[in-house]
Amino acid sequence: MLTIFTCPKPFEGHIGLIQRNALLSWQQLQPECEVILVGEEPGLAEFATEYQFIHVANVERNEYGTPLISSIFAQAEAAAKYDLLAYVNADIILFDDFVAALRAVKLPRFLAVGRRLDVRIDEPIDFCAETWRGELIQQANTTGQMNIAWAMDYFAYSRGAWAEIPPFAIGRFGFDNWLVYGAKLNETPVVDLTEAVTVVHQNHDYARTAGFVVTDRSSPEIVRNLQLCGAGEDYGVRDADLKLVVNGDEAGTSAEPANKSNGLRLVPNKARHLAYCKRMLRRMLGKSQPWRKDAA
Repeated sequence: MLTIFTCPKPFEGHIGLIQRNALLSWQQLQPECEVILVGEEPGLAEFATEYQFIHVANVERNEYGTPLISSIFAQAEAAAKYDLLAYVNADIILFDDFVAALRAVKLPRFLAVGRRLDVRIDEPIDFCAETWRGELIQQANTTGQMNIAWAMDYFAYSRGAWAEIPPFAIGRFGFDNWLVYGAKLNETPVVDLTEAVTVVHQNHDYARTAGFVVTDRSSPEIVRNLQLCGAGEDYGVRDADLKLVVNGDEAGTSAEPANKSNGLRLVPNKARHLAYCKRMLRRMLGKSQPWRKDAA
């Protein structure tokens, strides 16, 4: 049904630990999903072999050695056996509600995004313990912080969601915002899954590359990403056309009949109109984009 793919960082230190947590959580998903790991970072091939993940190497990179989003998506789509795919950052823990939510989006073509809960995790998760899901969800709901609506870590989509993806550097500002913008340009409906799923982002520090912190706005990679973004640099979850909600959580006309098997339904996202107005106002006033102050 679903192919999940990602491009991990080197399997070293704390990053290696949280990537292990995330990727092994994807192996627990039901129904079972195909998982593809893209890239050649240190420890990736060995990890893929040990845990029997599909491994695709030979990803294109920029002059700083950073993998390019366009190549990651193209490599994964060529190897994937399903027409429903999801790019997910390698520090994201997923639960079965993620798969259930995608099954409830009964659209011929779509892009699904959503916000995440930031949680500090410093130990490997014991996936043999029957209680790991419940304990982690409880931790996320009690101590997790909901991140901003312009920072997105997963993109579930049907083939053809974008006409073409520019060569963004992965892990740098802008590429995630453009994926929402590019889908809308291609008339692909965008769906917000935030209310229907629990998505856990494991907190970590940010590496340096070519002398720059990857969140430094003066980084040449970020400057280039924002140039590639064009008018799409401030698009985010609030620009979704629809959102998936639990029955009864949203008043108004449903975009599809209620799915009685899992209690989820699509409804129009009223927040997109306010997001549009705020965007136009910011541009008229020459204000910086809203997420930039959060990433200093």
